[in-house]
Amino acid sequence: MKDAISSGMIFLESSPQLLKLVEISKRKFKEQTINRFDKTFAYPAASTQLAQQMYCEHPDAFLTKILLSRSIPSFGANPRTRFRLHIYGADNTTGGPKTSLHDGDIIVENNSDKYIVIDLSKKYIRIPGNKFFVAIEWLAIPFNETPFIITAQ
Repeated sequence: MKDAISSGMIFLESSPQLLKLVEISKRKFKEQTINRFDKTFAYPAASTQLAQQMYCEHPDAFLTKILLSRSIPSFGANPRTRFRLHIYGADNTTGGPKTSLHDGDIIVENNSDKYIVIDLSKKYIRIPGNKFFVAIEWLAIPFNETPFIITAQ
């Protein structure tokens, strides 16, 4: 290093960096509620997931909040739930869910509410086009278990 400094030359190793495209736009945002529990066709996204297709009036919208409705059986079932939420883009070929539109896990936990509100405003999830899917992945964990007592006669 002393030789490099005394000669007035410093050699640096190159390191390629991949930069992501950043889109900046100035526009006013309008809040819109879509799919008010009236379109309930679900797509099996995986063996432990169900996905609901959603339609957005304006393309390239941002998803800020999800309101889920759930039913809690009255026969002694566990009212608590913990699940993983997924937001998928739509596959133009199959019409089903395609790639995830967010980074990282979105884990939701609720004890007994009929409606679950999930704030996604800090996730900055942009919906490409007009169609996307909201999927719920059931987690096979002790928190979600309902104990049953079976008696034999």
